[in-house]
Amino acid sequence: MNFDARIALFVSLSFFAPGISAAAEQSVEMKVDPATQNRVVKVVMEVEGTVRVNPDGTKLREFPMALTGTLQYDERILGSGAPIAAIRKYDEAWADMKLNGQDERTTLPASKTLVAAELDGGRQKLFLPEGHFTRGELDLINVQCSSLLAGHFLPKTKVKVGDVWTFENDRLAELFLLDAVSQNDMKAKLIQITDTQAKMELNGTIAGAAGGVATDLSVKAKINFNLEHKTVEWVAAAIDENRAIAHNAPGFKVKAVIRMLSQPVEAPVAALSDAQLAKVDLTPNSGKMLLSYESKEAGFGLLLERDWTMMSETGKQSVFRLVKQGDLIAQCNVTHISNLKAGEQMTLEAFQQEVQKSLGKNFGEFADASEGVTSNGLRRLRVTAHGVAESMPIEWIYYLFSDDSGRRYSIVFTLETSLAEKFAEGDRSFAGGFEMLALPEPKATAASEGDAADQPALRAAKTPETSVLKK
Repeated sequence: MNFDARIALFVSLSFFAPGISAAAEQSVEMKVDPATQNRVVKVVMEVEGTVRVNPDGTKLREFPMALTGTLQYDERILGSGAPIAAIRKYDEAWADMKLNGQDERTTLPASKTLVAAELDGGRQKLFLPEGHFTRGELDLINVQCSSLLAGHFLPKTKVKVGDVWTFENDRLAELFLLDAVSQNDMKAKLIQITDTQAKMELNGTIAGAAGGVATDLSVKAKINFNLEHKTVEWVAAAIDENRAIAHNAPGFKVKAVIRMLSQPVEAPVAALSDAQLAKVDLTPNSGKMLLSYESKEAGFGLLLERDWTMMSETGKQSVFRLVKQGDLIAQCNVTHISNLKAGEQMTLEAFQQEVQKSLGKNFGEFADASEGVTSNGLRRLRVTAHGVAESMPIEWIYYLFSDDSGRRYSIVFTLETSLAEKFAEGDRSFAGGFEMLALPEPKATAASEGDAADQPALRAAKTPETSVLKK
């Protein structure tokens, strides 16, 4: 590793020594050199504001939040012939968040520090060549103004001091992690040219959407382009972001400051060398994009497509929502239900009777029923039921997983019948990633809690009410 570049990351991220100004009429071309393949990057984040929720749809509640975090990684650009755009090795990745007085720290485990970056239609997608991120781990490192996309800030033609340029909506969506941008008045201006740097200032507003809800940004930024190394070496962005409440996420109004320093190095660190990368399959696929979820208390794990979001969890149950392009498609409840005696199993016919009893007057008919054994040896029952709730045609898909010891879990999907095509049998991939984990040691609980845990099988699985699917 280039020692000088490593040292540069520990100087103040808000200070650069001024260079000697070049002639004002000098024009420069700022294009990132694809030959600049190796760099070390440090990102510092500070966020402060409020989070908004409206859990019952009647009363808006706001909570104060603050976040600080740091990322530091070596990044190797792999070029057009590689299956991915870049590979990173993280030395540091953490964020401390305080939400409504509660502290939470997120870090990247040592086993997940080798990270691949794919550019899918211009959008950065991060994944692990081996293993899977949790939602929190992915959100930690997938930040605005990524070093891989910083070239989007640059003009397409030569410019001189005082020249101004604008931005395409799609490029801003990629830079600021938005699903789409409808309009923007962002402008950048070349402020100074020195022997080694071109310095720019950027400001304006962005009207866009993320998670299907309105998201407005006001941005002021300073960007330095290194004329010698042909790379964006410095981004300091102040971002005011106002996002509405989504089906699967709270809204927020925050002020964020992101500082990114990137320094080229002559050779990659050992973890990113040709010899080491030859041992790793870097080819992206849908399986590598799955997210890992574990409920240690309830004793189960899942591999989820990224459109699924965990909404709430208790010691017995976790609730998820599937949102695609802003539309709420389905809700899913995974519940640890009462055990049977070792060796006992519920028949498919008895399971159907339980489902019909659970749905009560909402039940219409069974569409299908099947049973089988999973790849990890669990017995699986699956039943699809159609019916009507609150005058709305609904489809319910029930799963029951059990093992020889008598442990049982129900998975229940609820969706409007009209959304079945968009759902595209998403239950099968969701349930296909289910596994039982070791249960924690039993805790002494109040009798009332014990009684609640022993509700009839599948009764607790009815929790997803049809009203949550209303738009």
